[in-house]
Amino acid sequence: MNKRRGFHMKFSVLLGSALHSLKGNARRTILTMLGIIIGIAAVITIMSLGKGFQKMAVSGLAGEDNGKVTVQFFYQPDNPQSVRKVEKAFSKQDRIGVESIEGVSGTEIPETKEQNYIFGVSIPTKKSTEHVVLGLEKSATKESLTVGENISQVDIDANKKVAIIDEELAKLLFSSPKQALGHGVTIDGEVYYIKGVKPTSKVDALQAIFTGADPYKAVHIPATTHQHYHKKEENVNGLKVFIKPGYVAKDVAKKVETHLNEVGSKHTSGKYTFIDVAAQMDIIGKVLDGLTYFVSAVAGISLFIAGVGVMNMMYISVSERTKEIGIRRAMGATKGSIQLQFLLEGIMITSIGGIIGYVTGVLLAMLISNFLPFKIYTDWTAVALTVGVSVFIGIVFSVFPAKSAANKDVIEILR
Repeated sequence: MNKRRGFHMKFSVLLGSALHSLKGNARRTILTMLGIIIGIAAVITIMSLGKGFQKMAVSGLAGEDNGKVTVQFFYQPDNPQSVRKVEKAFSKQDRIGVESIEGVSGTEIPETKEQNYIFGVSIPTKKSTEHVVLGLEKSATKESLTVGENISQVDIDANKKVAIIDEELAKLLFSSPKQALGHGVTIDGEVYYIKGVKPTSKVDALQAIFTGADPYKAVHIPATTHQHYHKKEENVNGLKVFIKPGYVAKDVAKKVETHLNEVGSKHTSGKYTFIDVAAQMDIIGKVLDGLTYFVSAVAGISLFIAGVGVMNMMYISVSERTKEIGIRRAMGATKGSIQLQFLLEGIMITSIGGIIGYVTGVLLAMLISNFLPFKIYTDWTAVALTVGVSVFIGIVFSVFPAKSAANKDVIEILR
């Protein structure tokens, strides 16, 4: 019991001594920590953003509905101009047929009453057709416009065919935002007159990527006008298919796709398809992994250089404290205690640097996420990585200076 108490007292004394030494050379300590901070912060930033994006992708694509695995099916007409005019692309008979397929537990037509955006809307241009995002405004807009006026409550109440378009789309259609004012843009056969142009901004919607719509090109119109002139669109060209537990979603989805394209109510005028979540997630995963590996490699170089800096600082510290080492050895300090003290100093430098790097990385990721359509996500993996890497670098790059301090000849020092 006494030996254990003595060890704790001894360790606490060595820890206090190591901390005192680092405080005494604060500037040198901070400069040595910089490499550790930068390396850890870079890795944590990428990990936090990557995991946040993956969570958004999983929730947005994988179709988890109250614990049920779902697959989203869409109907694509052969004529792109009729994409918003399709009525009952998925009939009641289609749903009955799909529900009879092995592995399908049920189907559901997605709700569209509360939607704020419609993706993949076709806008005819002089040279081609642009697929854009259609924003449905339910109240008067208060955008900071480049030119023109916002959609007013009068426009909404009167079902006026007016629109606000993004600056990029205005330049594409009319060469400049100012020239776009007063001109019409055709949406499903209805002409909407442009009353304002807003700065281009990315729509917060992952779905745009998978529907062919450009998330940077958008047209905003009153929701009431859209409902009045495009009532048929309430019968959306989408179907949610629920997969039974124990079945592979992709395999069942392929069976459903084959069935619909053979006997679906609209199979003669278009194609039924589904979002291959596994493939999309695989692509996302590979991109994120590649980015993480690249940043980790750069961070690894930074951490190695930082480790060399720690070793250099420790050797300088040993050289400056030669007399202190000699006096402590003469007063009965063992080689082990001398070695442990210098080892603790190195580990403390890298550990404190790692903690600061972790906090910096998380804060940087939070700052960046303000400009992205998802929030960051951190878990214990990142914490464990920070602690593990920091302690490992501290041990590896401090052990030789610590041994050098412990092996100094006491007689030569005191002579």
